[in-house]
Amino acid sequence: MPKAQSKRNMGLSITNSNFPAIIKTGRERAFETLSRQYRGANGQFFTPYPIAEFMASLAEYGSHVRLLDAGAGVGALTLATVEAAIASRSTRSIEVVCFEKEPQFQRVLCDNLNACARYCESQEIAFTSTIIADDFIMSASAEISGTDLFRRCSLGSFSHSVLNPPYKKLRSDSDHRRALRFAGIETSNLYTAFVWLALRLLGDYGQLTAITPRSFCNGLYFRPFRQFLRDQMEFRHIHSIEQRRTAFSDDDVLQENIIFHGIKSSDFRTAVTLSKGDGISVSSRRSAPHNDVVEQSRDAMIHLALSEEEASIVRGIESLPCLLEDLEVSVSTGPVVDFRLKEYLRKNPELDSCPLLYPCHFNGNSVDWPKPGHKKPNSIKIDGAVRPSLLPVGHYVLVKRFTSKEQIRRVVAVVLSPEDLPGKTQMVGIENHINYFHSDRNPLGMELAWGLSAYLNSSFVDAYLRVFNGHTQVNATDLRKLRYPAQIDLIRLGREILVHREVDLEAIDLTLSQLIFQNRQVVALEIA
Repeated sequence: MPKAQSKRNMGLSITNSNFPAIIKTGRERAFETLSRQYRGANGQFFTPYPIAEFMASLAEYGSHVRLLDAGAGVGALTLATVEAAIASRSTRSIEVVCFEKEPQFQRVLCDNLNACARYCESQEIAFTSTIIADDFIMSASAEISGTDLFRRCSLGSFSHSVLNPPYKKLRSDSDHRRALRFAGIETSNLYTAFVWLALRLLGDYGQLTAITPRSFCNGLYFRPFRQFLRDQMEFRHIHSIEQRRTAFSDDDVLQENIIFHGIKSSDFRTAVTLSKGDGISVSSRRSAPHNDVVEQSRDAMIHLALSEEEASIVRGIESLPCLLEDLEVSVSTGPVVDFRLKEYLRKNPELDSCPLLYPCHFNGNSVDWPKPGHKKPNSIKIDGAVRPSLLPVGHYVLVKRFTSKEQIRRVVAVVLSPEDLPGKTQMVGIENHINYFHSDRNPLGMELAWGLSAYLNSSFVDAYLRVFNGHTQVNATDLRKLRYPAQIDLIRLGREILVHREVDLEAIDLTLSQLIFQNRQVVALEIA
């Protein structure tokens, strides 16, 4: 049963909210009682007040606001929303429901809501608030599914919801996952569960604003969540925070965050405003039709072309003539899963072994093997259990599946050539953290391999994948969906690289620009 405290408009009248200072003091009090490590382990990250103000400014407010703040912390989002509603001059009454189960936060939140009540009284705005000291997922799931027959009160529906949900994976056998399944929800992360439930609790045309990781915008794990958003919410504004540390600098968070605002509706008549900037500042802004932002396909991916330049690159890449199957090329994840073959791994090359390649063997545009003294093995024993995972030596294009947050390019591709593997070895192993391009598990033509690698390393492919990919992982599925130049153009590009024996990314970008944006054949590279 929810434990609730009600706070009504009472106390001294004040004429200035002073909410930024109130939240700053509240955060400092909370920091004193809970360590950063504790909050990080529980996915708790406080919202800086300028971010909260920006989020609150995205919503529209009517005469009565009924606000849900799930995981309220010390109340920054609630106070900013109340301030924005009062500033709209159309709101006459505000009811707030805050979920917060952390006792140390509850005490600060209670004081901050009292300050909020006093400010509303000074503005002649009716105000009530309730703190529910229960787990939001368990409580909201029970409300939606009707599984708790002993609940004394109903949450009802809300006109607004504002969220900075916790970021943490949900185990498939956890109580949270079971409760969500009863409510008809299948998702793998706390933040998507919070957004899903909050949207379910909104009334028709209710408004939701949230700051979350960008990772839900693509990928298999988040597909059900995206499908729900596609069918139930009309996006109005999506803002990408360019600097990873900006949103939660006090908590040392490196997530790639977005702020999104939408209406519980399936009309999809309003264009979506897309913007990006360092925190709440806006460096670029564009408007796009809703269906251009949210795919209407089964994958329901969300396309964040945040500037006209990015939108132009997307159009250019998608106008290219080929998918991989048209090139008679495939891409797969490296077949050697090292922890399953531990007994066959070798630190250094041996007579009965063959090269085993990891991302650490990438060096510029080619492969540097072996790497003596490196913590990763350099070879793997050729054995009956291992043979099905090995490939014949030849030309392949290798792409890192994971890139570091600091890396300039999302896609890091190299060409594996036979001369990179000294000796007379006939087989090679490619470890699971690498995607590799091949022809039915056989090598590619040399010129095609170099042309394909150059295309993948171009700034255009990097920008294109960033539009769809909210994390640093490059999946084989992403590379399969990518469109490619015609095989003859890739071969010509590779031939020019081999003639000059130099990979000049600026020259390659110039050549691909002519191909992508002017629909011309690849011309000879002018490399000094």
